Amino acid sequence: MSSSICRLFLGLIGASTLHPQPALGQGMNNGCSIQELFNARGWTVPGLADAKTKVSGAKVKQDGIASDITIDILEPTRAEGSITLVTCLPEHPGRVEVRTQPVTVTNIWALKRYGRTFAFRMNAGLSGGNGVALGTAEVLLFYDPDGSGKFTVQRDVAGVQPLFVPEWVSALRSP
Repeated sequence: MSSSICRLFLGLIGASTLHPQPALGQGMNNGCSIQELFNARGWTVPGLADAKTKVSGAKVKQDGIASDITIDILEPTRAEGSITLVTCLPEHPGRVEVRTQPVTVTNIWALKRYGRTFAFRMNAGLSGGNGVALGTAEVLLFYDPDGSGKFTVQRDVAGVQPLFVPEWVSALRSP
């Protein structure tokens, strides 16, 4: 069963192409483009605390990605959480809305090289805060841009996306 999950997972990763997202939660119809959110203290990844590993060490096979990048697929034990979303407001050019959005996390991927986690990819359904699903989803990447161990950048990676690997990870050498 787990080998079937790994093959399916790796097939999905391998078929991806890069399409930067114009904004977190909003299209680029008014020239507004927000691709990432930075939090110097680091983001709390919803569902990560006490998550259980379903698949460990899955190898990634994708052009341009080092063959020693691995992924652990995690299942949250506490799926309810919240994320920060920023939306461009077309009726008010130059203004954005920042909101805390309740979510139900379905899975998390821990992306690693040489056992060092550099990012978490989270899939979640938006909810009304009372457990009622809103019928839409977010796929976010929380990553460590500089090797500090803090996941300070949140990036919207909804749609078909390849694996994002920060430059410092590409420079790592085998221990």
